[in-house]
Amino acid sequence: MDSIKKKLEFLVNTQYHKLNNPEQDASSNDSTPTVDSNGDDNSIAQQQQELKQNKKLKNKKFIKYIIIALLGIAFFIIAFTTFPYHKDDDDIDNDSNSNKAIDGESHRSLNKPTYGDKHFVSGVITTTTAHHTRTLNKPTYGDKHFVSGVITTTTAHHTPTLTSGLTGIDTAIVMETATSDVMVDFGSNVLPSNSSLHDQESNNGSPDAIGVSQIPNVKDPNALNANELAKGYKLVDIQDDSSTTGSISATLELIDESTDIYGYDFKSLKLKVEYQNYNRLNLRIEPLDLSNTYIVPDDLLNRPLKEFTNGSFELGSSKLVFSYLADPFSFEIKRQSNSNSTIDKSSNILFSTHGNPLVFSNQFIQLNTTLPTNHNISGLGESYHRYINEPGSIRTIYSNDRGNIEDGNIYGSHPVYYDERSQSGSHAVYWRSSSIQEVIIEDTSLTWRSLGGIIDLYFYAGPTSKEAISQFVSSIGLPALQPYWSLGYHQCRWGYKSLEEVEDVIQNLKRSEIPLETMWLDIDFMDHYKDFTNDESRYPLKEFQKFIDSLHENNQHFVPIVDAAIHVPFGDDNKDYEPYSSGIKQNVFLKNPDNSTYIGKVWPGYTVFPDFLASQTALWWTENLKNWYEDIKFDGIWLDMNEAASFCIGSCGSSAISVRWRAKETSIIHHMQLTITNHRMI
Repeated sequence: MDSIKKKLEFLVNTQYHKLNNPEQDASSNDSTPTVDSNGDDNSIAQQQQELKQNKKLKNKKFIKYIIIALLGIAFFIIAFTTFPYHKDDDDIDNDSNSNKAIDGESHRSLNKPTYGDKHFVSGVITTTTAHHTRTLNKPTYGDKHFVSGVITTTTAHHTPTLTSGLTGIDTAIVMETATSDVMVDFGSNVLPSNSSLHDQESNNGSPDAIGVSQIPNVKDPNALNANELAKGYKLVDIQDDSSTTGSISATLELIDESTDIYGYDFKSLKLKVEYQNYNRLNLRIEPLDLSNTYIVPDDLLNRPLKEFTNGSFELGSSKLVFSYLADPFSFEIKRQSNSNSTIDKSSNILFSTHGNPLVFSNQFIQLNTTLPTNHNISGLGESYHRYINEPGSIRTIYSNDRGNIEDGNIYGSHPVYYDERSQSGSHAVYWRSSSIQEVIIEDTSLTWRSLGGIIDLYFYAGPTSKEAISQFVSSIGLPALQPYWSLGYHQCRWGYKSLEEVEDVIQNLKRSEIPLETMWLDIDFMDHYKDFTNDESRYPLKEFQKFIDSLHENNQHFVPIVDAAIHVPFGDDNKDYEPYSSGIKQNVFLKNPDNSTYIGKVWPGYTVFPDFLASQTALWWTENLKNWYEDIKFDGIWLDMNEAASFCIGSCGSSAISVRWRAKETSIIHHMQLTITNHRMI
């Protein structure tokens, strides 16, 4: 009787559950227990337990779906608050306020970080961020001081004219503290920065477009191996005066036939080795005919020179020793060791090319050196990759506008590495070149490649890390002394849509008792992002001037941005834009190989780029800054987009300026694609 009673109670409870949970019952019929008329108490208990387990599983699934839904809602809230409304071309053209800043603002945020206080305080503008040129030394604004001060000496990263051939341009360096590779673009690294990939417009239809997408060799399993194909060079006509003058000179002759896999191999090369002081040794290999080879001018980047006079050098006092094998040519740089030293002599070999042929063509140079196991390499700065000592680590040395940094080369070029060894101390190796370079670090080797120029290696003895760094910096030139006020707190970000917003920021900092030394402004203040202009609707000139005066009255400073790209007027914009028209008249802009003007694309639309290495460009640039200073009393200049950066793949083509273009806002979809993009040189 009790058994029947329990069965009836179970059936009633089951039906009650069905009435209160119809969806659950419909979606999972097999989860509802049934009663066997011949069953007993154990079968009922088992069915009840199964029901409880099913309910738990469904509850877990329900909670999981709730969490996913909440995450999705949060994602879209962030997306729509971060990336504002997207205008199309009709919206832009029909905008009732012709002076209002046009699309491209959220676009801008992808190209550069938003400069939060924490990052900005940590040395951003004045010392470490190559994207923002160091122009803080306050000049005296008379003509003479202005020309010789910050503006003309620190405008970095540009190149003379484009040259034909695969290498595009070999470039010069204006920055005194780092080699800055300054190509407008290059054949095998034609993609612009991740931050501007969505700006690309196909230029394949333009007959004068430059730039062809290519597969990097490191990603191409079918790429030719230079070490396997090249036979190297042999040393002839050797003149060894190392024991007296500290110099060795010789000629290198190509062994066997040319491979010509990267342009053409040089048949003959000139070798010169100099003991420049007791801690520094220079090895230089160059073609006999330099008429088609770019070498960094000494007046743009300090070239370390020999410090010994004839007869004053003593080879035995040098901390470094050069030795070589003649056929095939290879060399070693060793640390001079005490004959009584117990240290393994092999640990004193700092650089050795033995066993690897020298590859030297007009478009490709390569040398290899051995490394000890468990090596500790550092340096090769402004190249953001995985751990540098991990086998297969690649460091591309190429100035590149890269807003979303995940794995790649960024704004500056520093072709120097430091090798710290427990047995023999630290040393440094520097390749003085502005060509695109690549360094590949393996378990026991280092491969160093260049896409042009010459081999101009400097070896620094150390033996401590501090001494190696000091020896390197002293030889290339010390950085410019910054003004005292540059060491204070600086405030900057992109996105101040009006002068009132900027004034509010300053007042809020004051109320919060946060000291402010300098206020910086991004391109928001410009008239359609054109250099040397202001937007009268959002940054009216008279109010702007009062704002700057108030900063100066409070012993504060003002630094505006200037992009290294000059707007090309078009259509309804085709009014006289003095920086462009005067630049055309004075022939200051970069040229294509056919002598047409090189056209790029930056924030104001189609643009041209000043050739900062031409003498007339320095005068034109200074004149524009002086004229602007009559209206805007700035204390320094933030020179930007000067890697050089352009949103086209290569040249946009001279005919491109017949088509209207301006920056557009991006979408969250584009942003997600950009963050996973990765490109390397070769």
